Amino acid sequence: MDINAPSATYGTQHGLIDRPTHRNTTLDQAKFEVCAHMLADVSEAGYGVAFASEYKYGYAIEGNEMRLSMLRSSTAPDPEQDQGEHNFSFAIMPHTGRLIESGVVQDAFRFTNDLVLRPGSDKVLPVDIFLTGPDKDGVIIDAVKRGEDDEKNGQRSIIVRMYETLGGRSRCTLNL
Repeated sequence: MDINAPSATYGTQHGLIDRPTHRNTTLDQAKFEVCAHMLADVSEAGYGVAFASEYKYGYAIEGNEMRLSMLRSSTAPDPEQDQGEHNFSFAIMPHTGRLIESGVVQDAFRFTNDLVLRPGSDKVLPVDIFLTGPDKDGVIIDAVKRGEDDEKNGQRSIIVRMYETLGGRSRCTLNL
């Protein structure tokens, strides 16, 4: 990539982390690959490129070269692991601005996560759930479900798991 950046940004389970793109020290050299969820990005002022992947977690960015590990090929404990046919998807996502301003995190989330709706008789949530507010794009609703103790307690509760994705403060309103 024609990008000059001292660090790259990687997705984690509920946020982002930065790692250097150089190998100046022996400690940096040992970090040749980063285990990350969903995406890796390298950006400079005004432009960047992200990789998004559904089932691959090994990313490496050194200088301006980006790599995605397709298979894990160790020989122990199973000398025949990862043999055979493999199917996977990944996306290369150029964007304007730095990662946190670009909307790529939300695009990568949509690319790597299918919406799963599991309707059941009285378990269906009869509500619309959405976010409003100035920073709503920095917050992701990750899961919505009924409370597991509802039947035992005779209550009807809704559990919403949401998190701020950009590594800062966000202000939004959860609307039911």
